[in-house]
Amino acid sequence: MKVYIAKDWTGPHVFAEPPSLLKNLPSFPPTWSGHKLPFDIRGSFAEDEIPRGQYLERDIWWSIVHVLK
Repeated sequence: MKVYIAKDWTGPHVFAEPPSLLKNLPSFPPTWSGHKLPFDIRGSFAEDEIPRGQYLERDIWWSIVHVLK
């Protein structure tokens, strides 16, 4: 199973499907939208590894191992 990791102004998020970047919200900066999974990955590898405006595709087992470290 794949997961998708993206970061926006609210922090990094893990999604079950490829997220969509909502750019034209009048009150907010660009925000990722989609089916979020309940992983808190703030302070992990995601802070530096994810390029702005893009998301990373990872295998869920790889992601769980890195979150648990």
